Amino acid sequence: MREYVAGGRSGWNKVVTTKHGLDLVEGIRLMSDKNYSAATDKLSECVPHVIKMMHGSKAQKSIFSLIVLHCALLSGSKEHLCFAEQHMKDIMVWNNVTTLPPLQRRLWDRIQLEHSKH
Repeated sequence: MREYVAGGRSGWNKVVTTKHGLDLVEGIRLMSDKNYSAATDKLSECVPHVIKMMHGSKAQKSIFSLIVLHCALLSGSKEHLCFAEQHMKDIMVWNNVTTLPPLQRRLWDRIQLEHSKH
C-alpha cells in the first residue's frame, strides 16, 4: 500500500490515497479484527475527509459512512455514538436533505437507542 501511495500517479485519487488511504485501510482492518473502538477512532478521523475529497456517487461515498457508523455503533462508547450522531447530521447537510434514507434512518434509530442506554 505504501508503494502504491508513493507511486507516480496524479489526480484526486492520488490526493485521497496519499492523505487518508493508509488510515482508511488500517481502520477497515481493525474492523475486520472486531476491534470496533480502535476502528472507529481511526475511521472517524479520515472518513469525513475521504467523502468530501473523493469523486463518485452518493451511493459510493455512503459505503464509507456506513462502515464508520457500524463501527461506532458496535464500539458502544458514548464518544463514538456522539460521533455517529454528528456524522449522520453532517451527511444530511452534505447531501442537502432533511430526512435520512431508510437504511441510514434505521442506523440513526439504533444509535439513538444505544445512546439512551448511556
